[in-house]
Amino acid sequence: MFIVMDDGTLVARKPFSPRDIGSSIAKSPTFQVMAAHDAGTYEANSAVDGVRRIFTYARVPGTPLIATVAPAVDDVLAPWRRRSRITGVLTLTFGAVFVMVSWLLSLALRDKLRAQAALVRLAATDPLTGLSNRCVLDTRLDEEWRRARRSGRPLSVLFIDVDHFKRFNDVDGHASGDEALITVAECISAAVRRWVDVVARYGGEEFAVILAADAGRGRAQRGGNDSPQRAGAGCHPPRRRSGQRPVSVGCATCVPAGGASALDLLAAADRQLYAAKAAGRNRISSPARAERPIAQDSPS
Repeated sequence: MFIVMDDGTLVARKPFSPRDIGSSIAKSPTFQVMAAHDAGTYEANSAVDGVRRIFTYARVPGTPLIATVAPAVDDVLAPWRRRSRITGVLTLTFGAVFVMVSWLLSLALRDKLRAQAALVRLAATDPLTGLSNRCVLDTRLDEEWRRARRSGRPLSVLFIDVDHFKRFNDVDGHASGDEALITVAECISAAVRRWVDVVARYGGEEFAVILAADAGRGRAQRGGNDSPQRAGAGCHPPRRRSGQRPVSVGCATCVPAGGASALDLLAAADRQLYAAKAAGRNRISSPARAERPIAQDSPS
């Protein structure tokens, strides 16, 4: 802060400096700006100490004096710069925390989605054989029935039952029985190759296969021949010298029509299964042909 006369003579200044009092700053660019106006503000380097300052000046009315306040730019901006640094550090900190929390939430969400997917798979899968369970079978049968009814194409269902399984379980034990069911399930899955077809464990030693409608009646009948034969002729239960495990198969095919339901088709396949068992087991039964045994390499 200083007071200067209109001819450039320095009258007073703070902080006080005896050597500066009475000196002239008339040739200074800063004074020339003040001399040309009654009041104003500008930024320039001080002629006294060379520091960059913000000059705010005004003439004292009725006197040849000009009062000037000139704080250093650094002093004026120091609080703002300090607040800016604090704000920047806080912004970076909160940003880092936000990124970390978002990353942790994404990991938690990914784990949750994986857990949900695993639960969905468990809810739709038979725990012993890895095939679809009864719930999936009922759902897919209803879907394929409605699809076949719209397209006017035939839909087939196979019921497969392991013959004399209770006797095998009693003789060789439940562990061997479980291994036999797993082997039969693998054989049926290998025989039914299309992803649209459904292989499910119906319950106990019974399995069901849905041959989707877009295959047509010819494939349904071929499925009735090939898939059960593979399941019966290719499966060898554990610790049995007799070799293969015989199965009975019931096959039913229809073109869905009004008044009928998917349960009617399932019941028809079940009746054919019982017909195969009544005819001596180890055979395929369908309404389209007489029952015949499944070929095997060795008796069981």
